[in-house]
Amino acid sequence: MIDHKLFAGAQSWPALDAFAYGLMVFTAVLLLLLFLGTRGKDTRIYDAKLAWIRALIYFSLCWILSWATGVLPTLLSTPLVNPEHTGQTSWIVFVAATWVVVLIGYIYVWPTGSVTYKRRFYPLTTIPLGIVWGLSEAQLFLSYWAIAERFVDAPWLIAIITYIGASLTNGPLHLFYWDRYVSPDHNIYEWNIKKVMFAHNPTLILSLIFLVVWGDVGVYLFWPAFALFACAIAQKFPAPWDTLSHGELEAQEGLCDVQTMSLPPEVRKERYGS
Repeated sequence: MIDHKLFAGAQSWPALDAFAYGLMVFTAVLLLLLFLGTRGKDTRIYDAKLAWIRALIYFSLCWILSWATGVLPTLLSTPLVNPEHTGQTSWIVFVAATWVVVLIGYIYVWPTGSVTYKRRFYPLTTIPLGIVWGLSEAQLFLSYWAIAERFVDAPWLIAIITYIGASLTNGPLHLFYWDRYVSPDHNIYEWNIKKVMFAHNPTLILSLIFLVVWGDVGVYLFWPAFALFACAIAQKFPAPWDTLSHGELEAQEGLCDVQTMSLPPEVRKERYGS
């Protein structure tokens, strides 16, 4: 178990501060664009351009919080891998086992429980978005850790607080924001709990255990980052100029001619007759 706080004493530097302040300005511009873009429109109708603006707002806020809590300075000033750990059999076994769990969760479970409705795949936009999405949310969870360790000393208790924080925020984020206005319609209702139990939860729990025992924040970063990168690919996140994709809220409200799988099976049977 680690015997030090991961982000205590983290210090930024002028160039990184300038980057963070630039992100704040960028976020303000995005919020203005979102306000202008949604004015007079039915926001239940999916709009890929607005989805990208909303996504970039979320990413920017994650990076700003990461900078403010000392996570980003730490990530940029420490080695990705602690060479003292790479020779430990337990470290190697745990890292390998975690990768197996993450790969099963996000190469098999998550895609199996998702549907793309024959959306076109845009690799030049979807791949960068997936990378930034993964790095952003990974830093968000580390920010929870950084905040918790300011008030708590025991690493295992910090991990529990981080898990609770991630659970309490990630659910509402997707329910009321991400899955309604950012991601295109992709959920299969019957698989929602399976995704949580066999993809999201194992990845988060194992990565937090890794932080408690070894504290390699650089290695930790790869797991949630890869998970969301894989999600972006699996759901075929549309390009900003895409006009054919539809959203979950749009389909659930019956505003497009799509039989969405995001509704409970009994509702689908009543609405679509199958």
